[in-house]
Amino acid sequence: MKQNNIDYIKYRLEQAYEKLKYSRILIKEGGYKDSLSRTYYAMFNAVLALFVVRNLSARTHKDVLFLFDKQFVKEGIIDTMFLEIIRDAFYNRIDADYKDFFIASKEIADIQIKNAEIFINEIKRILKEKYEVDV
Repeated sequence: MKQNNIDYIKYRLEQAYEKLKYSRILIKEGGYKDSLSRTYYAMFNAVLALFVVRNLSARTHKDVLFLFDKQFVKEGIIDTMFLEIIRDAFYNRIDADYKDFFIASKEIADIQIKNAEIFINEIKRILKEKYEVDV
Protein backbone atom coordinates (compact mmCIF):
# COMPACT_ATOMS: atom_id res chain seq x y z
CA MET A 1 0.00 0.00 0.00
CA LYS A 2 1.23 3.46 -0.87
CA GLN A 3 2.49 5.66 1.95
CA ASN A 4 -0.01 8.43 1.18
CA ASN A 5 -2.83 5.90 1.63
CA ILE A 6 -1.41 4.82 4.98
CA ASP A 7 -1.09 8.47 5.99
CA TYR A 8 -4.72 9.06 5.02
CA ILE A 9 -5.87 6.03 7.04
CA LYS A 10 -3.96 7.34 10.06
CA TYR A 11 -5.44 10.81 9.56
CA ARG A 12 -8.99 9.44 9.46
CA LEU A 13 -8.40 7.38 12.61
CA GLU A 14 -6.94 10.43 14.37
CA GLN A 15 -10.10 12.31 13.40
CA ALA A 16 -12.20 9.46 14.81
CA TYR A 17 -10.40 9.56 18.15
CA GLU A 18 -10.59 13.36 18.25
CA LYS A 19 -14.36 13.21 17.77
CA LEU A 20 -14.58 10.70 20.63
CA LYS A 21 -12.57 13.03 22.84
CA TYR A 22 -14.94 15.93 22.20
CA SER A 23 -17.93 13.68 22.62
CA ARG A 24 -16.74 12.80 26.13
CA ILE A 25 -16.34 16.50 26.94
CA LEU A 26 -19.83 17.24 25.65
CA ILE A 27 -21.33 14.48 27.81
CA LYS A 28 -19.61 15.90 30.89
CA GLU A 29 -21.10 19.31 30.07
CA GLY A 30 -24.59 17.95 29.41
CA GLY A 31 -24.39 18.35 25.63
CA TYR A 32 -25.95 14.99 24.87
CA LYS A 33 -27.37 15.93 21.46
CA ASP A 34 -24.04 17.23 20.22
CA SER A 35 -22.31 14.19 21.70
CA LEU A 36 -24.51 11.94 19.54
CA SER A 37 -23.37 13.86 16.48
CA ARG A 38 -19.68 13.65 17.41
CA THR A 39 -19.80 9.90 18.10
CA TYR A 40 -21.47 9.27 14.74
CA TYR A 41 -18.74 11.26 13.01
CA ALA A 42 -16.10 9.32 14.94
CA MET A 43 -17.44 6.10 13.44
CA PHE A 44 -17.89 7.73 10.04
CA ASN A 45 -14.20 8.68 9.99
CA ALA A 46 -13.22 5.14 10.97
CA VAL A 47 -15.25 3.76 8.05
CA LEU A 48 -13.57 6.21 5.68
CA ALA A 49 -10.21 4.92 6.93
CA LEU A 50 -11.32 1.39 6.11
CA PHE A 51 -12.52 2.46 2.66
CA VAL A 52 -8.96 3.38 1.71
CA VAL A 53 -7.90 -0.28 1.57
CA ARG A 54 -10.41 -0.83 -1.26
CA ASN A 55 -10.13 2.60 -2.84
CA LEU A 56 -13.79 3.36 -2.10
CA SER A 57 -15.49 6.72 -1.88
CA ALA A 58 -19.07 7.80 -1.39
CA ARG A 59 -21.05 10.98 -2.00
CA THR A 60 -23.53 10.74 0.88
CA HIS A 61 -23.72 9.33 4.37
CA LYS A 62 -26.24 6.75 3.19
CA ASP A 63 -23.83 5.72 0.45
CA VAL A 64 -21.14 5.22 3.09
CA LEU A 65 -23.46 2.93 5.05
CA PHE A 66 -24.43 1.07 1.88
CA LEU A 67 -20.80 0.50 0.82
CA PHE A 68 -19.77 -0.47 4.35
CA ASP A 69 -22.50 -3.11 4.31
CA LYS A 70 -21.79 -4.33 0.79
CA GLN A 71 -17.99 -4.34 0.89
CA PHE A 72 -17.26 -5.34 4.48
CA VAL A 73 -20.31 -6.73 6.29
CA LYS A 74 -21.75 -8.92 3.53
CA GLU A 75 -18.26 -10.20 2.71
CA GLY A 76 -17.81 -11.30 6.33
CA ILE A 77 -14.94 -8.94 7.11
CA ILE A 78 -16.84 -7.25 9.92
CA ASP A 79 -19.81 -8.47 11.95
CA THR A 80 -23.34 -7.25 11.19
CA MET A 81 -23.47 -5.81 14.71
CA PHE A 82 -21.16 -3.00 13.56
CA LEU A 83 -23.48 -2.02 10.74
CA GLU A 84 -26.30 -1.81 13.28
CA ILE A 85 -24.15 0.34 15.58
CA ILE A 86 -23.29 2.90 12.91
CA ARG A 87 -26.84 2.94 11.50
CA ASP A 88 -28.26 3.65 14.95
CA ALA A 89 -25.69 6.39 15.42
CA PHE A 90 -26.55 7.85 12.01
CA TYR A 91 -30.25 8.10 12.86
CA ASN A 92 -29.48 9.47 16.32
CA ARG A 93 -27.36 12.16 14.68
CA ILE A 94 -30.13 13.02 12.24
CA ASP A 95 -32.58 13.37 15.14
CA ALA A 96 -30.12 15.34 17.26
CA ASP A 97 -29.16 17.73 14.47
CA TYR A 98 -32.46 18.22 12.67
CA LYS A 99 -35.47 17.09 14.70
CA ASP A 100 -37.26 19.91 16.48
CA PHE A 101 -37.57 19.46 20.24
CA PHE A 102 -35.47 16.27 20.22
CA ILE A 103 -34.22 15.47 23.71
CA ALA A 104 -31.17 13.26 24.01
CA SER A 105 -30.55 11.42 27.24
CA LYS A 106 -27.26 10.88 29.01
CA GLU A 107 -27.98 7.16 28.91
CA ILE A 108 -28.21 7.08 25.10
CA ALA A 109 -25.16 9.33 24.73
CA ASP A 110 -23.17 7.04 27.06
CA ILE A 111 -24.24 3.92 25.17
CA GLN A 112 -23.39 5.46 21.83
CA ILE A 113 -19.93 6.57 22.92
CA LYS A 114 -19.17 3.08 24.24
CA ASN A 115 -20.38 1.61 20.96
CA ALA A 116 -18.24 4.10 19.03
CA GLU A 117 -15.15 3.07 20.99
CA ILE A 118 -15.82 -0.60 20.23
CA PHE A 119 -16.55 0.22 16.60
CA ILE A 120 -13.37 2.21 16.03
CA ASN A 121 -11.23 -0.37 17.79
CA GLU A 122 -12.70 -3.10 15.56
CA ILE A 123 -11.95 -1.08 12.41
CA LYS A 124 -8.41 -0.56 13.67
CA ARG A 125 -8.05 -4.31 14.38
CA ILE A 126 -9.27 -5.18 10.88
CA LEU A 127 -6.87 -2.70 9.30
CA LYS A 128 -3.97 -4.27 11.20
CA GLU A 129 -4.85 -7.95 10.94
CA LYS A 130 -6.66 -8.28 7.62
CA TYR A 131 -4.97 -5.53 5.59
CA GLU A 132 -1.63 -5.36 7.43
CA VAL A 133 -1.82 -1.58 7.88
CA ASP A 134 0.34 -0.45 10.79
CA VAL A 135 -2.00 1.95 12.59
